Amino acid sequence: MSEEIITKLVRDLREMDQLVYQMGQATSASQLRPLIARALEITNERMRRESDRIADLLIPEIKKVYGGEGQKQLEQKK
Repeated sequence: MSEEIITKLVRDLREMDQLVYQMGQATSASQLRPLIARALEITNERMRRESDRIADLLIPEIKKVYGGEGQKQLEQKK
């Protein structure tokens, strides 16, 4: 993992920790609502970035297997 990715993950974790603490201190649903919305936003952003990283790794491998050399090997086994 690049240092930039690790730094962003650490930043997100720290922000989530603060949000969880603030949620514990909230005394009403109206105080909780924006905290939960922000936590959801952070989670969705992290999941999208993770999905993009996985796709960046897998797409070239999938192309290699199902196109070009991999496809030729599959056809030879038949």
